[in-house]
Amino acid sequence: QARKNGKSKKTPLHAAFIGPEGVGKEKAALLYEEILRKSGRLASGKVRIVSAATFAKKDPGQVCTKECRKEEEELVKEMSEAKRSSAVVFIGTDEEMQIYLKAHPALAPLIIHKIRFNKLKGDLLAKLLEKLALEEGFELTEEARARMEQVLREKQGGSSIAKELLERAKINLAKRLAAEVGQPGF
Repeated sequence: QARKNGKSKKTPLHAAFIGPEGVGKEKAALLYEEILRKSGRLASGKVRIVSAATFAKKDPGQVCTKECRKEEEELVKEMSEAKRSSAVVFIGTDEEMQIYLKAHPALAPLIIHKIRFNKLKGDLLAKLLEKLALEEGFELTEEARARMEQVLREKQGGSSIAKELLERAKINLAKRLAAEVGQPGF
């Protein structure tokens, strides 16, 4: 919170969470809301999450229609008037955010905080995969854990890598089980 002439000046809470897909930007935005609320910075209202990806996929040519301009005007008004009553968090990849802000130039100066998310590295992906497996009722054997760590050691990216690896492991397990009970064609 900044001070000007001895008076408290409320800093807007709007932010952009930028990074590759699958690194947890949306979950971080929900956590941001919780932190703001618990700290008393978000007096009322809530955090509105705006996906730059939706716009970038819908309009990669960066043309803002009449409906789009209306949305922009509403967001500018909401962001300008909302000191501590709400916050807007924009989420997307670097490219999506560039497309979105190029089409909505009035929003860029209102985004005070820009937080970058990096790709997850092998060890974090391994922990994520193990967590996902446990959530689905699977427990990794030492052999499976060693193989997973070997596969993920050199990889980096979003959670989709861990999810894809878990899906492949489930398919392989289903094939082995089907073969054991003599179910052909699986």
